[in-house]
Formats: sequence, structure tokens, C-alpha cells
Amino acid sequence: MKKDDFRLRTFLQSVEKSQYRAIRRAIIDLCKVTKSSYYNWLNGVATPSPRRRTIINAVAVKYGYSPVYPYNKISTIKIPNFIYNESES
Repeated sequence: MKKDDFRLRTFLQSVEKSQYRAIRRAIIDLCKVTKSSYYNWLNGVATPSPRRRTIINAVAVKYGYSPVYPYNKISTIKIPNFIYNESES
């Protein structure tokens, strides 16, 4: 996989702090990856597969942001609401 791809990191740096955990959880759960794989994407060590890029795009759009990978499609999967009240847990 291509290295030094920091598009995911750049996107997450622009995310509102209140949405960051929900977006991270959605990406990890829906892409079915480990946290270490997720952090490899953030650090530019690896790049998500094209299928996973469409899922990341869908998550970004659901939370009101532009697609992270503009040359990839946006997945049509149903994305649950991962935002929850911290006091409920």
C-alpha cells in the first residue's frame, strides 16, 4: 500500500472535538480494522483499501464533512449514530 498518505489525518484534524471519538469509532467498526491499522492510516504507514476509502467517505459525509478521498465513491452503507453522551457510559 502507498505510504505517506496523510489525507485521513488532515481530515481528522479538521473535525470538531465533540465528533472526533464518534468518527473514529465509526471508521474502526465499519471498516472492520484494528486500532493499530487505523493508527497506521493516520501516521501514513499504510493507506486504506479502495473499499474502505468509500466507507470513510460515507462517514465523513454523514457527519457533515467533505469526502476524505475525493476520487473514491461514497459507500451507501447505513451508518449508525456513534455520537453518545459521555455521562451515559
